[in-house]
Amino acid sequence: MQDGPWRNVPLARHRVAANGFSEAALKLLVATDAGLAVPIDGGESWELRPSLPLLALGNGPLSGDPLFGSVRGRLLRSDDGGANWKETRADLERAFVISILADPHDPKILYAGTSGEGLFQSRDGGLKWSAVSPQLRRTCVRAIVVDPEARGVIWLGTDEGVIGSGDGGRSWSSFRQGLPHAMVYSLAIDSERGGVLYAGTTAGVFSQEPGGVWSALAGDPGVPAVTALLIDHACERLLMGTFGAGVFVASLP
Repeated sequence: MQDGPWRNVPLARHRVAANGFSEAALKLLVATDAGLAVPIDGGESWELRPSLPLLALGNGPLSGDPLFGSVRGRLLRSDDGGANWKETRADLERAFVISILADPHDPKILYAGTSGEGLFQSRDGGLKWSAVSPQLRRTCVRAIVVDPEARGVIWLGTDEGVIGSGDGGRSWSSFRQGLPHAMVYSLAIDSERGGVLYAGTTAGVFSQEPGGVWSALAGDPGVPAVTALLIDHACERLLMGTFGAGVFVASLP
């Protein structure tokens, strides 16, 4: 790790799943290639609970909401905090799922990002799925975030940068000014700081004020890819999950 504000916490050498942090089903849950991990002593040590090697993780905004995960592109559901999983593909048989998100306004609305087939939406908790927009056909959707303060505002991380919609996904625009030519693997929005958006990429972490341009966060730890981001307001910190280097923590800017 390079000098800077980021501090590596135990879980080194593990790959953190896309959107691999969850605060609802458990206090804090991290999905890795070796299973699910929960923090002990505020994250100074971690308990690894071996389970499926999740590629992506998603859950509803309330404690007790089901978890959704992706293993080798297959969409799975857990109703017991990740102890047991069952397949729930429905209309996604031909799609390879690489990112999942439950809408913070309605946990029955789910989004699934795919590898090269765009974004899908379910309005019944994952039973039936449909493509969100033909504009996204052949798009690789690696990250999804919905603004918890503004219905219909959706941001996606793709291989070409960040795109956004203000009308529930009917139309999309690119937001790349200030971003390097890098894949965007994770997104997080800070609704308590006016909607600042964070993007985890293959070139570090970037932030964007509403209506502004992207700027790099100081102290890039030099990891291959930032696969997950979580804003922890209780501790005023930003958590960063990585591809093969575990979890890093930094104070919020």
